[in-house]
Amino acid sequence: MEAILNMLSQPDELESASRRVKVVLADLDKAVTPSSNTTGLAGARGNAKEDTSLKLNPTDAQKIDAIYACLPRIEPLIPVIPPLLTRLRSLAALHAGASAFQSTLTILETDADNMKETDMEVKEVLNRLDEGITKQADVMKANWSSLSERLHELNERVGKLQT
Repeated sequence: MEAILNMLSQPDELESASRRVKVVLADLDKAVTPSSNTTGLAGARGNAKEDTSLKLNPTDAQKIDAIYACLPRIEPLIPVIPPLLTRLRSLAALHAGASAFQSTLTILETDADNMKETDMEVKEVLNRLDEGITKQADVMKANWSSLSERLHELNERVGKLQT
């Protein structure tokens, strides 16, 4: 039973089995004479055994009997095969789409990781820039204070000289 389920779950094997069944059925129809008055595969099998005018070697007869022995197991599956193949083909297309989505998602994740790294680098540069600006502002304040003191002293000297 598992072997049949495994076969039915793989579209290539299922198509191959379907083709083989069709070929075997066509060969059986060819082997049965057109003047046969029975219809269907079971009737053809009975007719093949009873018809003495049909010239088959023993190996071919054994093969035909083996095929007819398998026929009751295969016949119930024949109506299921076309819709199953259609479903498997649609699932194959769905899986292909999922694979394309996965590769797109992988690319986007890689881009997101790169953007995170770039963001961290930019933040680091901005932090250093902020520190630099803060230091320069402190230096400018110190310079302004020093300059203000010197100008105040200079004004006092100029004022003393004028008096």
